[in-house]
Amino acid sequence: MIDASDAEYRAWVERLVHTCLPLELEKKIAYGQPLTKEEAAKYANVVHLVSEMRRAKNQGETMARLGEIEAEVKRQGLLTRREFRKLQRDPMEAKDRRPRAQRVLIDKAVRLYIVLHDINGNANASFMSCCSRYWQEATGQFTDITQYKNFVNYDYNNFYDIAALTDMIRSGEIAV
Repeated sequence: MIDASDAEYRAWVERLVHTCLPLELEKKIAYGQPLTKEEAAKYANVVHLVSEMRRAKNQGETMARLGEIEAEVKRQGLLTRREFRKLQRDPMEAKDRRPRAQRVLIDKAVRLYIVLHDINGNANASFMSCCSRYWQEATGQFTDITQYKNFVNYDYNNFYDIAALTDMIRSGEIAV
C-alpha cells in the first residue's frame, strides 16, 4: 500500500481550506487577528478534517475516507458561504417577499423604536407610537396602521440583530 504523496495532500488541504473558510476568516488567520467563538469553531473543524486526512495510513484508507470527507467539506463550505453571503446582503431580502418600500418603512419604525426604547430607555415607547410617526408615508403601502404595527413587531422579533443594530445607531453608522 502506497502513502498519498505530499503534493496531493497539500493540494487537497488548500482546496479544503478554500472551500470551508470564508475569505474574511482566512484574512484574520493570515494576519494573526483574534477570532470570534464561531470563527474559531469553523477553523477547528477544518483543522480536525485535515488531521483526519493526515492520520490515514495508506492510499486505500485515504481513498475510502476521501469521499466522506469531501461530502463533509462541501456541506460545511455551503454553510459558511451561505452565512457569508447572508451577512453581505439585506438580512430580510431572502426571506421577505414584501415590496422594498414596505421594508424601508418597517426599518424606519424599528430603528425609531430601538432609539426610544433601548437607547433612551423610554419604557412608554411602543411599536404603535413609532408606526404613528411614519403613518403619513406608509398610508399607500399598508391597509391600516395595525397591519403596519404587526409587520414591525414581527420583523423586530424575527429578522433583526438588535444588539448589532443598537451599536450601529449609537456609533452613528445608521441615522434615524
